[in-house]
Amino acid sequence: MSGREVVPFKCEECGAEFAETAGGICHSCGRVLCRKHLIIPLLKGTRLRDAPAPLCTTCQRTGVKGEGA
Repeated sequence: MSGREVVPFKCEECGAEFAETAGGICHSCGRVLCRKHLIIPLLKGTRLRDAPAPLCTTCQRTGVKGEGA
């Protein structure tokens, strides 16, 4: 093996390639995004499964709310 990391995802906002753990999917529009363009609200004392759904910066800016937000 060459020792390089496999980068299976590409941000639909900026085109950056990222690993599975370095981004996610917007709950509202369904786009695949890097961490820079995905807002994952984690509130202190909140368990991950109880946290509001992640939204992209576009949906968050326009006031769209994901399920659980």
